Amino acid sequence: MSLITFFLALFVWILLSTLVARFSLGWVKKPYRIPAISLMAMIIFILPAVDEIIGKYQFKSLCAKNSIIDVTENIEGRTVFLMAPPTVEIQGYVLPIRMQYWKFADKKTNEVVFSYKIFYSKGGFLGRVLQLSSNGDPVLFYGICMPPKSQEFREMISEFHVNLVD
Repeated sequence: MSLITFFLALFVWILLSTLVARFSLGWVKKPYRIPAISLMAMIIFILPAVDEIIGKYQFKSLCAKNSIIDVTENIEGRTVFLMAPPTVEIQGYVLPIRMQYWKFADKKTNEVVFSYKIFYSKGGFLGRVLQLSSNGDPVLFYGICMPPKSQEFREMISEFHVNLVD
């Protein structure tokens, strides 16, 4: 049933975009009217997704810059614990983005042994207002970013005999 609703809404939005473009560009001369209306209809059609389109590139750029695991030089045989990862809202982006900074510290010295960041993005107009995603997540991209080598991270902990405790 939701698929029928989606296609019905899509059809209505295409029709509405075309009608608005047609009525707003009625003054355009005959040979240019159809191309102008078509272009304007496409622009109006894409408008609800513009924030997610821009947000997708901003999020991917942020992810590419920060998708690393910072490791200190000597981690062999240490016993570490996870410091409570704070959640921070990041400003200056089109979409709302939260960051969790995961730090693992030495049990004896409280020195940070390794750390990484995880980013979460909420959706734009389509995801939040129109509720096209279940919990406001982005519709056009995956809204979670973490270091790509998390499996290697677990292997690194095992290889260097790092003990992870609560």
